[in-house]
Amino acid sequence: MVELRQYQKELAEQGCNGLKQRGIVYYGMQVRTGKTLTALECARLYSAKNVLFLTKKKAIASIENDYKNGEFSYGLTVTNYEQLHRVNNIYDLIICDECHVLAAYPKPSLRTKRLRNISFNKPIIFLSGTPHAESMSQLYHQFWISKRSPWNRYYNFYKWAHDYVNVQKKRINGFDINDYSQTIQEKVTKDFLPYLITYSQEQAGFKCEIKEVFHDIDDDSVLSKIRELTKTKVLKFDDDICVADTPASFMSKLWQLSSGTVICEKGTKIISEKKAEYILNNFNGKKIGIFYKFIGERSVLKKWFPDSTESPEDFEHDKSRVFLSQVSSGREGINISSADALIFYNIDFAAVSFLQSRARIQNFTRDRVAEVHWTFVRGGIEKKVYDVVSNKMDFTYRYFMNKVAHNIY
Repeated sequence: MVELRQYQKELAEQGCNGLKQRGIVYYGMQVRTGKTLTALECARLYSAKNVLFLTKKKAIASIENDYKNGEFSYGLTVTNYEQLHRVNNIYDLIICDECHVLAAYPKPSLRTKRLRNISFNKPIIFLSGTPHAESMSQLYHQFWISKRSPWNRYYNFYKWAHDYVNVQKKRINGFDINDYSQTIQEKVTKDFLPYLITYSQEQAGFKCEIKEVFHDIDDDSVLSKIRELTKTKVLKFDDDICVADTPASFMSKLWQLSSGTVICEKGTKIISEKKAEYILNNFNGKKIGIFYKFIGERSVLKKWFPDSTESPEDFEHDKSRVFLSQVSSGREGINISSADALIFYNIDFAAVSFLQSRARIQNFTRDRVAEVHWTFVRGGIEKKVYDVVSNKMDFTYRYFMNKVAHNIY
């Protein structure tokens, strides 16, 4: 049986009291501080009988394992948000893990609408290490799924924004649109705080720190394609063609080329495998996790690391295997803390990916430095992306056009 840490027990009791008072508790605990067990214990203290736990697909096995080891007696169903259309309405408590996936605005996503149909009259436990990574406007639709929302008097986001957002104008593709990201933070915070329980890695007693290492890789074949695409907006191959006929597609193709692949009209072309070769040569003998972005990158990595696994559970129990994961699907809810190092084959444009994915190599008991390695093609756009997302901002199309596009060769 797993033994909860004292702070987890205290936070669970605090959350249970919040559920009884307000019907909602929001655990804004930093990544790897033990949100899952805290929430499961909170559900036990609340005397829940049948709990629905929503999470990312790759985290399901880990959560089921925590539930089993915790010897909780209530019923638990663990599933991912993409399966909401299969979920019925029999639960008396809902736990929303990584609930920032519900944060789209100004209109709610389909998953948020589906969840609202199930959760509206239920008590809810929210879990997220990044409740509002880009804007506090991301909080509205997270709470919108419950009738206990502090903003339930506002029928939709636009009505809420009238009172809580300093609406700005921004120009995209020649059109002026409303920018709802600039909230009146003091006002939003005042409403949010009664529901919020926070806990940091420092408070949890984390002994390891993240050490970031940058690898600049010379790759003439990639730079040649970047120059060609920048000049002509077209890449021609013997049996295929890649066209970047809009600024958005130009940004996307540059992103792909950064790690040696590009999506063409008929499929993905492999331009270079130099990054994979570099990783093999420089991390040979070490237990490593690698995050990639595009399917072509996965193909290259599987070639160079044929014994790799995409199961975090298998990786944790094997001393020699390499773990591979697409960064968006692996950034949350998985544990690869036994790795000697975590390597990014490409970089995601979302700030939440930067904040969450690096922490996969951390946990309570790790007492050595957590090494995070970034592989950047010298002369590419990856370092520019890093500079933005590391400051908790998304690398957007607008930023690309204003700050980067005119400086590419």
